[in-house]
Amino acid sequence: NNKPGKGFPNPDEWWFSWSQADRIKILNDLLSRTNELSPQKVWDLFMQASYIDPNAAYFLPPMQAALANSDDPRHRRVAQILQNWDRRFMAFQKANDKADANMTDTERTRDAQTYYSDPANAIFRTWLGEMLAQTVGDDLGGTNGENGEGENRVGKIIATTTAYGTPNQPTMAGLNISVGLKLLYEALLGRPDYDFFNGQAADTYWLTSLDTSLAKLEKRFGTANMDEWLVPVPPTRFHHTNFFGIPQTIAQNARDDAPDMNRGTENNMTIFTQDQKVMAYEIVPPGQSGFIAPDGSKAKHYEDQFDLYLRHEKKPVWFMPADIDRATKSQQTLRFTRP
Repeated sequence: NNKPGKGFPNPDEWWFSWSQADRIKILNDLLSRTNELSPQKVWDLFMQASYIDPNAAYFLPPMQAALANSDDPRHRRVAQILQNWDRRFMAFQKANDKADANMTDTERTRDAQTYYSDPANAIFRTWLGEMLAQTVGDDLGGTNGENGEGENRVGKIIATTTAYGTPNQPTMAGLNISVGLKLLYEALLGRPDYDFFNGQAADTYWLTSLDTSLAKLEKRFGTANMDEWLVPVPPTRFHHTNFFGIPQTIAQNARDDAPDMNRGTENNMTIFTQDQKVMAYEIVPPGQSGFIAPDGSKAKHYEDQFDLYLRHEKKPVWFMPADIDRATKSQQTLRFTRP
């Protein structure tokens, strides 16, 4: 959903707003550090990008710059944690009594308690949201109307949404930089005519919003030990409705048992070879078929790709006639006879 090219103008829809800040930077940066590419390396880069926080490249540097001017011991500890962070949201699973050697990957993922392994995730996400609220929210999150009555609903959404998922509210199809955070980044660059910092230095807001964030985190986790601030991993939710709210299956078939990955709910790769052949791979979880018979039985391929998705694997899609013939399991011919 990134803009098609540098300098391309914004669309009218505010929820698809583009700016200099975009999650495509993750892939661009990975590609710029890669000297040689192959189809498998491209796939691996995409899987690697699925666990890199798209906001970190834009907001971690100004956070660290603000911390460099503070002598507060808590700020120095935060600076150390963020300095050691690899900008990823990698997870670990706490041991649970249900673990069994005979469990499938799906069952083990469903039953485990999964948390992000670095407290930087909790600190960075909370701090970023608080900074957004204290700057953009100061202007967009208030009231509207001639007499200040009513709530500025759209402004409030922009000013309070960082787009991070939670166990109760997963993302729809991966993490993108929210409209409010894009606006905050533009303000940090000094490009808007409007002053979102009310005449103060941005560093002032960074530090005051950090203090508020630390108080919230200490209250949430019940400890001042930042190493114990580990947030639970949201799921990748396979909804029973599409983006427009139209049901695609019954509600009981929604799934929440895949850990959060910033890769959408399906992945596709097409390869054009020098000898004019077409090769392709895909992963379409939970499975190739969503069919459920009236008696409740599911199609053979209903969830045959879910474990592949968890393992970052893919399956081939056949294009060339010879490949199709070789992979064909059965054929069925439908004939129409005119009455």
